[in-house]
This record gives sequence, structure tokens and C-alpha cells, in this order.
Amino acid sequence: MERLEDLIQDNRIPDDLKKKLTEAYEIFVEEREYLQQQEKLITAGEITSGIAHDINNYLTNAFGYLELYLMTKDNSSSEVKNLIQVKIALEHIKDMVMTLLEYSKYSISEKSKINLKDCYETALKLCQHKLIKQGVLIEKKDWNVPLKIIGNKTQLTQVYLNLFLNAADAMPRGGNITLTNRIEGDYIISSISDTGYGISSEDIDKIFQSFYTTKKNKGTGLGLSICKRIIEDHGGKIIVESESNRGSTFTLQLPAYKGE
Repeated sequence: MERLEDLIQDNRIPDDLKKKLTEAYEIFVEEREYLQQQEKLITAGEITSGIAHDINNYLTNAFGYLELYLMTKDNSSSEVKNLIQVKIALEHIKDMVMTLLEYSKYSISEKSKINLKDCYETALKLCQHKLIKQGVLIEKKDWNVPLKIIGNKTQLTQVYLNLFLNAADAMPRGGNITLTNRIEGDYIISSISDTGYGISSEDIDKIFQSFYTTKKNKGTGLGLSICKRIIEDHGGKIIVESESNRGSTFTLQLPAYKGE
């Protein structure tokens, strides 16, 4: 390809031929990047498949000890209530591991009639401690609209959890997250806005790429990529609007359930 690059720069080459060579080179670069991305995804799938079994073994042990401990305590105590939240978090981790395993194998998720409110309420409970610790306030604007869709509750909870945690990471000294839900035509529009440091114009077109991350020494760069894939698997779209130092808004557009 170095030879092709040299030819493109050679002033002796006719303009029409140079144009065709440039187009061929751009196609090559695009295809090469695509293949490199697919290779990364295949590697990630192999890694995920390999560790899922071990993670589930650890979770099974944790569940066992937790259940034994809860059996010896008064269910009305604050300690037990906190441990129940730990159990819910562990259950969600297990579901997330299985979701990642499914996606690494490109399998189709099972869907049923669900309420999006259950998804984001569960996600908020799972990250409640982090939000409180950082001084992040939540404002919900549901406008009393029905939020029923055909979807996978675990996967959509994962989407909300990822977006809430990303918003919190963008506001280490506190701030506000606003969750707004409305109906537009045949779609539910669910938006998560924060008052964080925002996303630069250089990064905003790349944030949904697998393994791309703006978090230094933190994160795998898979979170938003998985979110995008989940939403698209549900027949929807995920859109981001952001400016540096002016916060971000992630908007989910999902087909509303039309039945009773």
C-alpha cells in the first residue's frame, strides 16, 4: 500500500487516474478498519465466553453465603434491607454476564411485554449509592405516559444503568440527571440528560465504537457500543447531543407497544 500512496502523491499521474487511485485507497482503508474492528469483536467474544463460567461460579458462591446469612437475620432490620439490595445487584450482574455472553455469540434475545419504568427504576436502585455519594440528584419527568414496549428487561435495564453511571462519572463533584419520557407517534422517547463536562466534538462521533473510551485508565470502551446494539436490536435508535462543559443528553427511541 506504500506504493499506492506514492502514486497518489506523484504529480506525473493524470488527475482522473489519481482520483480513482484515491478512491480505491479510501475504500481499502475503510475495509481494513472494519476487519480490524471485527477481529477485536471476535477476540472479545472468545474472552467473554471463557470467563463467563468462572464469574457465574463466584456469583453462585456469593448467593449461597448471602442466603444463609439472611436466613439468620430479622427481615425488618436495616441490615437485611441493605443486603437484599446487594442480592439484587448480584442478580443483575449475573444477568449482565449472560447478556454479554449472548451478544458475543450474536444470539437473539428473548422479548416480552415490559414497562420501561421498571427498567430505569431498577437501574436507579443499582447505582443509588454512587449517585448519593457523589451528590447527583435525579429528576424524573414521565408526563404520565404509558411506557410499555416489547423488549428484554435485563438488557434495557443494562442500557439505563450504563447511561446513569456514565452521567455520574461526568459529574464527579455532583450535578443533576434529568430523565424525560414522552410519546412521539409510534415511539417512546426516553432522554437522559446530565450537567457534566460533556463530550468533545472530536469524540462524539466515536463513542459508540467498540473499545473506544474517553475515560483514562477506566472502562473497557464496550458500554455504549453494547447499549447501541441493544437498542437497535429492539428496533430503536440511540442519539447523543453534547458539548464540552455543557453536559450531555442521550435519547432512546423505542417502538411503543400497541396492544392492550
